[in-house]
Amino acid sequence: MQRYLTLSGHTYTPQIVFANPAAMEALGAHRPAVEEALREAIAWHRTRAREMEREALAWLRTRMEITELSASEREAFRTATAESVDRHIDRLVGGRCAKLRRAAATLRVARGMSAARA
Repeated sequence: MQRYLTLSGHTYTPQIVFANPAAMEALGAHRPAVEEALREAIAWHRTRAREMEREALAWLRTRMEITELSASEREAFRTATAESVDRHIDRLVGGRCAKLRRAAATLRVARGMSAARA
């Protein structure tokens, strides 16, 4: 087992729900209920994921040294790895995803937020 772990938080792995637009339209009056169920499932999943992460980190802390980076250290890590992450994403799924990430960063800056996702 490794002896050290750094919690960099420099990337975020979203979990996305995709739906066929025609199938969603075919739901008719049931669509709002399906969308509400999706919102509830997403909220539940995010809560459970945070709980599982806390439990896993508590277990890992008994077995290794864990370093948590400060906000400025995370930002520096994101900045330093951004180009590599974009190249990797481009190689896997083409330029669309990287373009979306850059557009989101531009929007965050326009709103007075950090370009990097928190």
